[in-house]
Amino acid sequence: MFGPEQDDDRVRLAANTSHSLVSDRELLGSEGDVRRLFFKALSGPVRQAWSYFPHLRKRAEARAPGLPSSATVAGIWFSYLCGGQDRCVAVGELKRPGTIISTDWEDRVPSDRTKNLGKELRGYAHKYNCPQVFCYDGESLLILRFRASSREAIQDASCPIGACLTKNSSGGPGTATARYALYRLIVDGFRRVQGDQLSRPVQLAGYRREFEYFSGRSLWMDPSGQTVFDHPLPGYERVFIEGERA
Repeated sequence: MFGPEQDDDRVRLAANTSHSLVSDRELLGSEGDVRRLFFKALSGPVRQAWSYFPHLRKRAEARAPGLPSSATVAGIWFSYLCGGQDRCVAVGELKRPGTIISTDWEDRVPSDRTKNLGKELRGYAHKYNCPQVFCYDGESLLILRFRASSREAIQDASCPIGACLTKNSSGGPGTATARYALYRLIVDGFRRVQGDQLSRPVQLAGYRREFEYFSGRSLWMDPSGQTVFDHPLPGYERVFIEGERA
């Protein structure tokens, strides 16, 4: 869903020293229990990977910049300070156990409850200008990635959506834990904001650099308007400088 890890992922993940796992003996009977588990087993360890610049902020039931005071707020959102403003990199909701119906996300005909959850998450993606959204019910982590070309395009019913459903613990080789999936979602949002803030135009050998809205991935556009992800000429590539984490 997010592609291979990059060099900066290796540095961040190496900084995460938490090995606490979600115990099968965790008592989950309410939304409050889910919040406790999320902060302990998912959010806390993931934020350790962002203990060095850029520092990851966590907000709970707070309005995004620009939203009116009457606006419905999301339960949780992660951000980092960019240009003196909090920029949302992932937004989500914590729900009571059993809210996420796993089979509904595999079938083509979801239940009304799942349709309502999808509408709610789409609404937060638009309000917070953040295509990276999630929902956690203590048992499963649902991740949605709206592959939109703009903020307004998120509301389009035909907008392509990437979906991923993971459990607290790995189901075996080739499966990811909810903690790792949350990390990858936040990184995806961080790179989106990185691309958005780099407004200075760059041209190399006749190709103009643009950025994909939902992922922040750089695109190179030729004079005819055709785009490619990697610069087509040799010698042009990004280099990660570990000491500066840039």
